[in-house]
Amino acid sequence: MRTVNRCPPDKPIIIYIYKNVMKGDGGMATKQQTAKAIGHLPMLKTVEQMSRISGIGENKLRELMDKGEIEYVQNGNRRLLADSAIWDWYERNKVAVNVQWERR
Repeated sequence: MRTVNRCPPDKPIIIYIYKNVMKGDGGMATKQQTAKAIGHLPMLKTVEQMSRISGIGENKLRELMDKGEIEYVQNGNRRLLADSAIWDWYERNKVAVNVQWERR
């Protein structure tokens, strides 16, 4: 039977997993476990970083930038995104909930 290592509450999970895989304690390596550990995130993020943070796919983010629906900064051949750009897009495109209260 295999024991499960619990992540200490004071350590971010991705760093904990990454370090255990590098030591050999983590069992089989998966894509998530071998991901580069990021201690802190920069103010402007690449499409790949923003995709991991927001849950929006990389292709969708690129499509939104191409259509001009989301703000970005061109830095050489890279396009960088701010968190506020994602939130602005979210506020413009969210679907409002129609809640109806029933009295008993």
